[in-house]
Amino acid sequence: MTDIQRQTGEAGIAHRVRSIFRSHEVLRFLVVGAFNTGLCYVVYATLIWAGLAVWSANLGALMFGIGLSFMTQGRIVFGNNDPKRFGRFLASWLVIYAVQTGAIELLVRQGIGPSLAGLIVLPATAVASYIVQKWLVFHKSESAT
Repeated sequence: MTDIQRQTGEAGIAHRVRSIFRSHEVLRFLVVGAFNTGLCYVVYATLIWAGLAVWSANLGALMFGIGLSFMTQGRIVFGNNDPKRFGRFLASWLVIYAVQTGAIELLVRQGIGPSLAGLIVLPATAVASYIVQKWLVFHKSESAT
């Protein structure tokens, strides 16, 4: 640690942030999830802008996100990137996709634009994703099937 770092507390703050991030699974999920969700939403909005139907834009964003999220959530959040769990991860996301798309369609029928509807549905999707990944996909006490 340099004298400047010691005087400003830089190293101590950075160490504390890293320590908190490593020890708090929900915080890691939120940070990694926000990154993944942001990228997926850009894909979704771009596909809507390009003229795709809601279901196909959402599916395109989902397919992009599944690969990215399996690696980042598994490794960074849950400390388990066993490729045997990918089938379980994929199945859980197909169910979440169906529910998410249905919710978006309901909002669109109420007069909300598809891009905003996708954004509105994101928080519930994130909560469902965390619960499913924690207890069904990456749960450490059971072996992958």
